[in-house]
Amino acid sequence: MEQDQLRVPASNLKELSTTQFGALSPAEMKLVLAAPEGVLAVCGPSDDDQDRANDPSLADNEPHGWGGDRQIRAEFIRWLCVDGRARYHIDPRGIQVQGAKITGRLDLSWVAVPFPLGLFNCRLTDNAYLVSIEIPDLDFRGSWFQALDCDRAKVKGSVFLSRGFRAQGEVRLVGAQIAGDLDCDGGTFMNPPRENISGSGTALNGDGITVMGNIFLRENFRAEGEVYLIGAQINGDLNCAGGGFINPLKQGLRESGAALRADRASVNGSVLFRDGFGADGSVVLRSARIGGYFDCRNGTFRADLDCSNASAGSIRDDEKSWPDQGRLHLNGFIFDRIYEGPQDAQSRLKWLGLQPEKPAARRKFAAPQAYLQLAKVLREAGDDHGAKRVLVEMEHRRGSQNFIDAVWRSVFRVTIGYGYCPLWAFWEVLVLIVLGWAVYERSYVIRNIVPTDKDAYVAFKHDGQPPGYYPGFVPLIYSLENSLPLVKLGQTEKWQPDPISAIYLRYFLWFQILLGWFLATLFVAGVTGVVHKE
Repeated sequence: MEQDQLRVPASNLKELSTTQFGALSPAEMKLVLAAPEGVLAVCGPSDDDQDRANDPSLADNEPHGWGGDRQIRAEFIRWLCVDGRARYHIDPRGIQVQGAKITGRLDLSWVAVPFPLGLFNCRLTDNAYLVSIEIPDLDFRGSWFQALDCDRAKVKGSVFLSRGFRAQGEVRLVGAQIAGDLDCDGGTFMNPPRENISGSGTALNGDGITVMGNIFLRENFRAEGEVYLIGAQINGDLNCAGGGFINPLKQGLRESGAALRADRASVNGSVLFRDGFGADGSVVLRSARIGGYFDCRNGTFRADLDCSNASAGSIRDDEKSWPDQGRLHLNGFIFDRIYEGPQDAQSRLKWLGLQPEKPAARRKFAAPQAYLQLAKVLREAGDDHGAKRVLVEMEHRRGSQNFIDAVWRSVFRVTIGYGYCPLWAFWEVLVLIVLGWAVYERSYVIRNIVPTDKDAYVAFKHDGQPPGYYPGFVPLIYSLENSLPLVKLGQTEKWQPDPISAIYLRYFLWFQILLGWFLATLFVAGVTGVVHKE
């Protein structure tokens, strides 16, 4: 019976309102007349957003602030959203108010509102609580709030905190579910960490938020205090192009230092920190998953950028967007390709070199994965040479455990690039052959290379030529035989350094034979993968 009575309309919303609240302010009366028609209740002198008279920053200014004629009680708005008789008269386009001063605490927690709520260029004098609200749309474009709590809100459409929206306290959307976009373009969120001020330090808290569309924190978006999106589920993009995130580290303020945290966030679209994006404080994306681009072109990171254990489809960046030395964290970061930005090994090694240096007390290289990942991407892009260069640098940065280890690692690096470049040994053997060729040719001219046969030796020393029956000396072949193990072409059996006058040449010969064996062994080990650690 009572439910049937709730469905029976009173003569009009004005009658219900005056019965419930008595005399209404001019602004409340405008709302009462506009809501049943689904039109905007214009509480200021015009409906022009650019009109200075509609600037909520002037609402409290004396003597020209917004007076009683522009005031709407927060409890009046709540009554319109909660009372079944009042709601019957509200058009499906919902409550739309412009240029009003909302007095008192607006509390719509746990309310299922069947129509949208729009407060445009309004000034709220107290905190607003919309915890666990269920509503088609929330639109607060251009309005000034104190703190705003929308934890666990369920919004069937979009949430607009944009186009001049401003909050002087924490804005909370923890665990909220938004079927459309979260649009904060051009919004200002002011809650920097302050000493001995409880609740300061967090500008926007969207931990665990689910957004089926995009999150827009761009186009003059400004946050002073930390922005939390830890564990956020975003079906579209996280677009922060042109946004400013300000929370520098300050001595003694525990809440300072991190500008944006999106640990474990899942973004099916792209993450865009480009086109004037600026972060004065750390940006943390640990274990985040990015399905599209990770785009930092023309962005600025004045503190750490932490992508540890994160993943992205591809990256877009430029050198100007890279953080300072020691500010980039890439260990565990996985990406499929470099879509735009420096793609050569030299530049990307500089990029990897921006990671923090390992502490002196730690001898183990802490971040080989970043080098392995870059090498994989370069190889798949067809740059095998660049990939090998990255792997060689990775092994070099592993460091050494002791002096002997340092010596061996230096040898492996120079000869075969730690096993990643075994052809280096081939070219080094070739240089050794050419060097020996020059040495042996000169030595032959001055008769320091002599026949091994006794009679031929005597004839050669006397005439400068071996007997006609004796094989001639070919310095290139002689050097080749001494440089390559198992290669025997007959020269080393017939010719040798003069055992009397060319002792130095015999030392060179021994050196050549040993080095040739060593290089050949390393070449085989490198080709077969025995020495490298990939």
